[in-house]
Amino acid sequence: MCGAKAPEDALRRIEDAYRSKDVELAVACKDFDREARLMLDQLRPGMSADAELLRKTADTLEQAYRAEVKKTGLPDMKGVRCTVTKKEPGSGDMVRLTERCVWRDNHESVEVVTVAPSKIGWRLVITP
Repeated sequence: MCGAKAPEDALRRIEDAYRSKDVELAVACKDFDREARLMLDQLRPGMSADAELLRKTADTLEQAYRAEVKKTGLPDMKGVRCTVTKKEPGSGDMVRLTERCVWRDNHESVEVVTVAPSKIGWRLVITP
């Protein structure tokens, strides 16, 4: 279980999963149900009200993530130092975090990620 108690914790936990190559923790830190809901409602508003379609879509998203991880592996974040530089409201109860990372070769990257609260803590959400 990801167990993130705050938005920034969700980001740290998935990065910890990457560093330790823990696929199950990485999966637990992503909210496939929320991603499915957003995706379906973007296709047609209210489409996510179909519980069976929502479940199947979330399962498909999770399986696709697992297949991609199996094919390419988790990102190698050993020795990478990351800092959240900006936190702003997203759509609804979601939060957008801007993170700056310094990699082992000293190059820097900036990424904006979205996190959302759930019954089991904050988790990452890929938004459409």
